[in-house]
Amino acid sequence: MSTVQIIGKEYYLKNILGDGFRFFIPRYQRPYAWTTEETEELLDDLCTACTADEQAVAIKDPYFLGSIVLIKEEHQPTSEIIDGQQRLTTLTILMSVLRHLLPDGADAISDYLRQKGRMFEGMKDEFRLTLRPQDAEFFEKHIQQENGLSVLEKLNPGGLRNDAQRNIRANALYLLEKLKRRSVAELRLLTVFIVTKGVMVVVSTPDLESAYRIFSVMNDRGLDLSHADILKAEVIGKISGEANQEAYGKKWETAEENLGREEFDDLFAHIRMIRVKQKLRTTILKEIREHIKPDGNPTKFIDEQLVPYADGLKTIKDADYQSAQGAEKVNAYLKWLNRVDNFDWLPPAIVALTIHENDPEWLGWFFQQLERLAACMMIMRYGINDRLERYGSILQALEDGDDDSLAAKLAPTEGEKRKVFNNLNGELYEMSKVRLFVLLRLDTVLSGGGAVYDYPIITIEHVLPQTTQRDSKWQEWFPEQVEREGWVHRLANLVLLSRKKNSEAQNYDFETKKEKYFKSDKGVSPFVLTTQVLGMKEWRPVLLQGRQEALLEKLRELWSLEAWDIEDDERGERESGAEPRPTPRKAVPDRYDIRERFWSGLLEKAKEKTKLHANISPGQYGWVGAGSGKRGLGFNYAVREHETQVELYIDRGRDSAAENKAIFDQLQAQKGQIETVFGDDLEWQRLDDRRACRIRKVIELGGWRDAEKWAGIQEAATDAMARLEKALKPHIVRLQV
Repeated sequence: MSTVQIIGKEYYLKNILGDGFRFFIPRYQRPYAWTTEETEELLDDLCTACTADEQAVAIKDPYFLGSIVLIKEEHQPTSEIIDGQQRLTTLTILMSVLRHLLPDGADAISDYLRQKGRMFEGMKDEFRLTLRPQDAEFFEKHIQQENGLSVLEKLNPGGLRNDAQRNIRANALYLLEKLKRRSVAELRLLTVFIVTKGVMVVVSTPDLESAYRIFSVMNDRGLDLSHADILKAEVIGKISGEANQEAYGKKWETAEENLGREEFDDLFAHIRMIRVKQKLRTTILKEIREHIKPDGNPTKFIDEQLVPYADGLKTIKDADYQSAQGAEKVNAYLKWLNRVDNFDWLPPAIVALTIHENDPEWLGWFFQQLERLAACMMIMRYGINDRLERYGSILQALEDGDDDSLAAKLAPTEGEKRKVFNNLNGELYEMSKVRLFVLLRLDTVLSGGGAVYDYPIITIEHVLPQTTQRDSKWQEWFPEQVEREGWVHRLANLVLLSRKKNSEAQNYDFETKKEKYFKSDKGVSPFVLTTQVLGMKEWRPVLLQGRQEALLEKLRELWSLEAWDIEDDERGERESGAEPRPTPRKAVPDRYDIRERFWSGLLEKAKEKTKLHANISPGQYGWVGAGSGKRGLGFNYAVREHETQVELYIDRGRDSAAENKAIFDQLQAQKGQIETVFGDDLEWQRLDDRRACRIRKVIELGGWRDAEKWAGIQEAATDAMARLEKALKPHIVRLQV
């Protein structure tokens, strides 16, 4: 069996940009992608090496510029670049800039950019580097030809064909701006150093497959290429026939240009997830090679996966689904999905769009359900493992074509609905990655669905300020600190502004704040949430309570957070798993009505002793709670059939077990002092087998089944809650969290 010769050799840049090489970048290679960040690093390195000591350039050490992998016959100049085009293209741009800034050396520098024709040696007059066909003419005209930079500076980047041309322009202008500050002597020295001391390692082979193999091995071991680049080399290299390689290289490149380099690179992570349906265990490259094997049938992979999935991803990211009917609904949900704080939902979205592209009614249903699920998981702060497990099950249902199973997987469980509602009813502002999405989603519902949010700046402002001035209206309306703290970060107290925050305006009184801060330059607000506030004359707790309930009802309707039937003593820890059986509204069990009456009486009595639960409405479930002023710590009443309790419940959300235990330990360290103020022993439940912790006092007089004892139970429970708040609140304020 014959062996293919592989040659590796060092060359100075004067030889690289000399007659021994004539470089071409094939059509199927990735576009020029270096930004000013990489270009700045290259220039800084060269300038530092050039001026590192006072030695003459002639006796300086060689400076390594990187490596190039070529398809090249020995003793022939024609060189097809498989790897190294980014650095070589940038060095060519750099030489063009130096020529522009050194007019008296322009002819000499031009020799490194252009090969002069020699009639009797059969050499053409041509440029030493030719980019891909898509960019070759642009590069010749604006970089390689003399005076091209003068024209380049005037071009509008938005009018250029692709990212590659925009990168070429940006890097050329960056180098020009940086180097024009240097003296002619410094520029001459730098030019000499680059061409006489810059060294590149050239690895060449005449065989296409060998060149790709070298490329893959080198770049699998850490050189700066994406997995999309490496897979491209492997896949295109397996296609037989030069014409086929060029055709499929063009398909690949078109997909990359349409998406942009970063989004195209992400596409392979989505393709992996579509096939594997679980969290990445090793690397994207390894799992694509193992599970998808794109080089086994490369044309089929490109035609049936790469191109349709790239088209689907482009449609989804642009929210630009096209159909004679139903497109508006689909695109509306796609826009909201793109506002979610992660993109784990994309693989099932891509598959659904690819399979059902011609069924807008089905897509409208699917994306409505997917947006609800993605929003709910974001509001619950689900971690990546839980999200990927859920989306993996949705991908399986899509693959099986089972719409009943798909509907079940897309629907939040009853426990999840409760957790979402509780989070929405809590200190929403403290959920930094959630709050803007929720408020914008709510605002579009209030507007009837026609609102457009394309403002360059959208901020969230508190109506009731986080700090209030003494003797202000705010103090009159909210005399109790606990009451102020209980409302300041909740949904009802938040509005949207299309401007930057103004720290001085935050403490205006209500009327001034409305007039000078909440209104736009046109005297109105573009947000319904804010417009509602503009029509109000005062901002009292009773008004906030009504607004809170009304806004929550809108969100409940939006995401179908219907009533649920859960007897769960674990406040919010039941987040997934088997779905409890829902109870229809028309068949509410008696215990719900009984508990609601119990809570009505208790909350009325509670107002006489503490403002803590003054803004809480009676519910139908086994507990009611209020915030403590510290996220994740709630003062709760809980009632069972024959037992009632008051508690401080500690649960700062998903993956917070260690943090919860640390908070509990800080409080337990003050147990003696706390119980002295409380006036009785408390149960200190660290609950090491669960995420949350609690400090509680059980009232053994009875529960919701003991109606004849309610007056005494409610009196004892509200008294215990007042004492619990008094005992714990000073220590909660001082917690180190």
